[in-house]
Order: sequence, then C-alpha cells, then structure tokens
Amino acid sequence: MSRHTIDALSSDHEVVVGYDRPLDNFFGTVYDREGDVVCWIPSEDSPEAVAEQLTAYAVVSPALLTTLRTERQHRATHPMRLAADHRTAAGR
Repeated sequence: MSRHTIDALSSDHEVVVGYDRPLDNFFGTVYDREGDVVCWIPSEDSPEAVAEQLTAYAVVSPALLTTLRTERQHRATHPMRLAADHRTAAGR
C-alpha cells in the first residue's frame, strides 16, 4: 500500500492519498487534529475520482495522480500478482 501525505487547505486537517494493492483501489483520508478520520474516500476507478472528492480539503497535484496510476500499473506486473493470476487461469 502506498501512502502520500499532501498539503491540506486548512491546518485543522491532515490529508493522505494512496493506492491499496490488496484491495486494488485508490483512497483518500482526511484526519482532524486529534487524528480522527473526518472522511475516507475509496475509488476502484481512478485517482482523479478521489482527488475530485477531496477538493474541500486539499489539491492533489497532477504529478501525484501520475504516481498513483503508476503504482497500480506496477501491481499487474508484481511477481505475487502474476502467480495469483496463473493459479486462477489454471482453474486451481
């Protein structure tokens, strides 16, 4: 799983975005000063969908969106993923 802390629009929040390999989804999480979750945004589709939902809390840079897409692409070529796909294709 990746985890990228980005600058929040307010000093009252901490914003984290990333890619969760086991769940194969992107996510955004907003925390308050006490560390409690203000909101959690999952998306199976794209990091842009997460960024759009986070606009009240932070701006996700185009460079970070590219990084998140790359992290997902690397999942497909990870040796553990290839082994799992092979077992599934073989009907095991």
